[in-house]
Amino acid sequence: MFRRPLCLVTMAFVAAVFIFLLVYPPDYSDLGYENGEYITISGKVTSKETGTDFDDNQVQVLYIEDSEKEDTIVKVYLASSYQDIYDNIPQIGEQITVQGEYYAFSRASNPGEFDSRTYYKILKIEYQIREGIVKYNNNDPDRFKESLYRMREHLKKIIDDTFGDEDASVMKAMLLGDRTSMDEDIKGLYQGAGIIHILSISGLHISILGMGLYNLLRRLRLRIIPAALISIAMMMSYGIMCGMGTSAIRAIIMFCIHMLAIVLGRTYDMLTGLSVAAMLLIFEEPLYIYHSGFLMSFGAVIAIGLVLPTLSQGIIPRDADYTKRMDKLIRNSENRTVRDYLMIAREKIVEGVLSIVRASLSVSAVILPVQMNTYYTFPVYSVFLNILVLPFMTILLGLGIAVLTLGSVCTGIAMFPGFMCHIILTMYKGICIGSRYLPANTWYAGHADAWQVVIYYILLIVFIISHKYIREYIKRKLDPEDSGKNGVAEKRPEKQKRIIYPYLVYLIPVIAVWILAIRIRPDLRLSFLHVGQGDGIVIEMENMTYLVDGGSTSRSNVGKYILTPYLKYEGIGYIDACIITHEDKDHISGVLELLEAMPAGGIRIGSLILPDCDTRCRESGYEQLKEAAIKAGVPVSYIKRGDKLRTGSSDITITCIGPPEGMYTDGANAHSTILYIEHKNFSSLLTGDVEEEGLRSLNEFMSQNSSEFSDLTLLKVPHHGSRYTTDEEFLDILDPLCSVISAGRNNMYGHPHEQVLERLEASGCKYFITYEQGAITVDSDGRGDTLKLKSFLANNGLW
Repeated sequence: MFRRPLCLVTMAFVAAVFIFLLVYPPDYSDLGYENGEYITISGKVTSKETGTDFDDNQVQVLYIEDSEKEDTIVKVYLASSYQDIYDNIPQIGEQITVQGEYYAFSRASNPGEFDSRTYYKILKIEYQIREGIVKYNNNDPDRFKESLYRMREHLKKIIDDTFGDEDASVMKAMLLGDRTSMDEDIKGLYQGAGIIHILSISGLHISILGMGLYNLLRRLRLRIIPAALISIAMMMSYGIMCGMGTSAIRAIIMFCIHMLAIVLGRTYDMLTGLSVAAMLLIFEEPLYIYHSGFLMSFGAVIAIGLVLPTLSQGIIPRDADYTKRMDKLIRNSENRTVRDYLMIAREKIVEGVLSIVRASLSVSAVILPVQMNTYYTFPVYSVFLNILVLPFMTILLGLGIAVLTLGSVCTGIAMFPGFMCHIILTMYKGICIGSRYLPANTWYAGHADAWQVVIYYILLIVFIISHKYIREYIKRKLDPEDSGKNGVAEKRPEKQKRIIYPYLVYLIPVIAVWILAIRIRPDLRLSFLHVGQGDGIVIEMENMTYLVDGGSTSRSNVGKYILTPYLKYEGIGYIDACIITHEDKDHISGVLELLEAMPAGGIRIGSLILPDCDTRCRESGYEQLKEAAIKAGVPVSYIKRGDKLRTGSSDITITCIGPPEGMYTDGANAHSTILYIEHKNFSSLLTGDVEEEGLRSLNEFMSQNSSEFSDLTLLKVPHHGSRYTTDEEFLDILDPLCSVISAGRNNMYGHPHEQVLERLEASGCKYFITYEQGAITVDSDGRGDTLKLKSFLANNGLW
C-alpha cells in the first residue's frame, strides 16, 4: 500500500471529502411545491426504463435533466396510456416538456428506515412526477443510447420468452442490470443467504465479457491497440445499456486501466486501478461515500487486494519439500500412478475450496461494518454458501450469454442453455431455502456507532501488518539452513511445536468483530415509531423486548418498511411478546405482516397478547390476528387488569390496568389494553385508543389509587389525540410531565385535536408529535434527572 502513492492520495482525498460533508451536509432545499401539485417541466431525456407505479401497474419511467436547474434529474412515471416503447414514448436525448403530479422523495422518519431522499440525492434525482403527460418533444434523439435501450428491451424479451417469471427476473438482473421486475421473494432469499451480490453487474461480468472479447480479437490476429479499443468501447456500451450502476462503473474504469496497461506494456495493479475509479466517481459525486453499493463494491475489491493475500499466506509457510514435490508431480505428466492422480486431485479440490473460503472471509471482513449499517443483519453461513454458489457463476453467466445470443436467432434453440440455467438457479434457490433451517442462521447485529467502525478498521489493518511481519519472522526461524542448539539443523515439526503462539494473531479480527457487536443500552427504552396514522411502540429492556401495537392506515407495508427495519437496526431478531391494545387496522396491520413473514425467516415473535374483552365485542381484526398467530405457530394469550408482564429485571414492572376481565364495550377502542410501566423513579402509561366507557373505567380505577399513578413521567396520549380522550379528570389524576402523540400529518381525523393540545398545555404537560419529530425514543435508567427523549428527525435531545 505504501508503495502505491496513488492509493495514499485517494485515501486522503476520500477523508477530506468525508470531513467536508460533515461540516457542509447536502442541501435538501424545498422546491416550494406541495405533494400532488400539478407542475410542468422541460428537459432532456437522459435514460428510461420499464417500471411499476405506486399501484403496481407496469409503466414507462423517464429520467429528465431539468433544463432550468443544472445537474438536476427528475424521475417521471408516465401515465399508463404510454405503453408502446417504439411508438409514443420519448426517445433518449430528446428535449421534452412534461406535465404531472409533483412528489418529493420521502425522508426516513425512523431508525433503520430506508431514506429515499438521500438515496436519490446521491443519484442527482431531486424529485418525482407521477401520471406524467408528454406535451412536447423535439424528435432529435441520441440514437446511440436509444439503440442501446432498445437492444436491452429486445434482450429482456428473449429472457422472458426463454424462462419462467421467477428465473427471468434473476437473469435480467444478472445479465442486464434490470431489477425492476425482480421477484421480491427471490430477492429476500438471496439477501438472507448472503449471495445477493451475484445479481449485480460487477467485475466478474466485465472480466468474462471484456477479457473474453479482447482475447478473441487477439486470436483473430488483431493488433493490441485496436483490440483494446474495441473491447473498451464494447464494455462501456454494455455498461450504458445496463444502467451504469456503481459496481459496473467501477469495474469498467478498472477494465479500461487494465487495457491501458496492456497497450503500454506495463503491469496492471488492481489497487491502483481501484484508486483511479474511486477518485473519478467521488469527484463526480462526493455523496457516493454515503452510498452502500459504492462502499460494498469498492470494499470487496480492497478485500481481494489487501486481505486475501494475507489469508492466502498461512502464518506458518508451507513445507518447502512438500511444495516442490507437488510442483514436480503436476509438471511431470509422465509415469504418474493412480495415487499421484488422487494426490493432485485432492490438492486442487482443497485449494479451490480454501480459495473461495478465503475470498469470502476477506470480503466479509472488509464490508461487515457497511453491511451492519445497511441491512443490520449478517448471514452467518454466507461464507460456506458461497462455496456452493460461486463455482457455478462463470458457468451461469456463460449460459446466460448463450441464451441471449441463440435467442436472437431462434428462441427454440435457446431453450437448452436456458434449461441449464434453470437447474443452476433451482440449486441456488434450494441452497437459500435450506440455509433458513440452519440454527442461528442470521446474526441480528444492529447498527454500529462511528467509534466502533473506526476501531474495527484499525484492528483489521493491525492484523494485516502483524500477520505479514510474524510470517516473515517464522519463515526465517524455519529456514532449513538454520541450526539448532547443537549446531545441527532442527526438523521442521519440532520447530513448529515451539511457535504455536503466532496463531494468536488471528484473535485480532475476532476482537474487532466483538467490538463491532457491542451494544450499550439503557435499562429501559421506549420507542414511539412514526408509522403515520397509527401506533407502534417498542419496549426494550436488557433481556426482553415487547412490541405494543404496530399498524397504520396512512402508510402501507408498515411491518416491512418500518417495524422490521427498526428492530433490525436495534439488533432485535426476537420479540418476547406482541401486545395488541385493540384490533383496529391502524394498530395491527404491521403485526399481521410480521406474523406472515415468520415462516420465511422474518422477526420471530414469542407470543401474541390480546385484550381479555367480552367475546361479543371482538371485531374481525381480533379473529384475524388469532388465525395469523396460529398459522405462524405463535401462542395466543389474553391480558386483563392486574396482570403483570415479565421484564427480566426486578427494577422494572409492567402492569396491565385495563381492560377489566371480560369487559363489554360498544367499540374496540374502549377495551384497549392499558399498560403502566415503572422503573424506579420513572413511570409511563401506554393507553392505546381508550375512550368512552373504557376511559371512565380507567379514571375510576386510577382515582382509587391516585397516589400510585400521580406524577406520571411520560404519557402516551390516547387515540392519537382525539378530542374525546385525555379529559381534565384524566390529566388531573396523572399530572404527566411530558407526553407523546402518535399521528399522521394532515390526517383526515384532525388528530391531534386542538382542544387536547390546549388541555395538555394547561396541565403543564409538554407534548411531542411523531409527524413533527419522527420516531421518539425515551431512555431511562430509573432516575428522573437522566431521562432522555430524542427526536429522530431533529437528531437531538428533546428533554
